[in-house]
Amino acid sequence: MRLAAAAALVALAGCGTPDTQRGQTSFYLEVGNALLARVTGAARRAPAAPALPTRAAIDGSAAPVAIVGLEASRQIAALNAIARNGRVTVYSTANAVTLALRDGVLVATRGLGPDLMSADAPEAAALRRGAGGHRRVHDYLTGTDATRKVALDCTLAPAGAETLSLIGLTVPTTVVAETCAGADGLTVENRYWFDRTGRIRQSRQWIGEAGGYAVIVDPMR
Repeated sequence: MRLAAAAALVALAGCGTPDTQRGQTSFYLEVGNALLARVTGAARRAPAAPALPTRAAIDGSAAPVAIVGLEASRQIAALNAIARNGRVTVYSTANAVTLALRDGVLVATRGLGPDLMSADAPEAAALRRGAGGHRRVHDYLTGTDATRKVALDCTLAPAGAETLSLIGLTVPTTVVAETCAGADGLTVENRYWFDRTGRIRQSRQWIGEAGGYAVIVDPMR
């Protein structure tokens, strides 16, 4: 069975109270027989997401699949890989919303409106170490087609361990937090769930001030 890309990002219903227990994280993806969106700490979970790929569909897909949720708009979709250049893989919906990931690290988006044009971001191996500091530089287009750079000074720290359920796969992971600060009081916290091989199986990554965060799940074997 070949898995087709989702026609568009599908809106999720349901709201809840903000997460007060896990830093700035307000939205997580739970992957099992169905993918659910929830607000951690809320009294109830949001309804189940619209139909997403089964384990059989993912295993039979001709191209890698990523499950992506957008915190700000509470949208979620399955995306197919459509191109690869070295370690950068581009995932897309059928209507050309794309994310470019370098070994699981977000480096660009297209079709989201306030897009991340490019990112000078750490390598996945450096993030996995969970220690030290670095600088990120993100590029955005302004309304006049000029490039606006956002510089972030970041530190890494271990954030525990968690076993993920990825649409029928149970994957033990270690979690790394990347905490960043920029100009005018801007703060960002990215999180990465690494499996035993060093592969990023789930992440929460900042797109930008307008785009907010994307939660990205790698459900492939």
